[in-house]
Amino acid sequence: MLVAFFIGAVVGGISGLSFDLGNAGAGGLDPVMQEVFIDFIRNEKKCGKTILLSSHIFSEVEALCDRIAIIKDGRLISTVAAADVKHGLKNEFTIEFESTDDYNRFVHSGLTPERGDRTAKKCVISVPDELTNSFLTALSKCSITGIDEHSVSLEEYFMHFYKNNIETGGNV
Repeated sequence: MLVAFFIGAVVGGISGLSFDLGNAGAGGLDPVMQEVFIDFIRNEKKCGKTILLSSHIFSEVEALCDRIAIIKDGRLISTVAAADVKHGLKNEFTIEFESTDDYNRFVHSGLTPERGDRTAKKCVISVPDELTNSFLTALSKCSITGIDEHSVSLEEYFMHFYKNNIETGGNV
């Protein structure tokens, strides 16, 4: 059916396309057809066609889509630009400080860590792009012994809505 739709779309000159790839995504196709499908979608996008792609395969969604919508229980709960996902929706840092004074200085810098342990001199903070300069300024005033960065993937972003039972909609 997918191949027949391809042919109809190419021959018929349709201005918008819709594909529901289900749980298998293009991975349900053999490797040659996967490549044909992906190339087809990219070429149709270049021609200015609007394509609605429904898939649970996050790597496909990230590779092919310009905008990503998350639907839960039949309701739109979030939309995000694919470029934002590729760049990292937010960056999470785990920071270890040299002293309790450094830990306190950072925690009281105006930024809000998500978790902190004064005794361990360690905190976890999520930093959106617009707070990067403030984050770096606050860090520059502290002595740190370690820092780990973790960017949020599309899959983690998606699961956030399902694990936390979030029902509100909108743009991020």
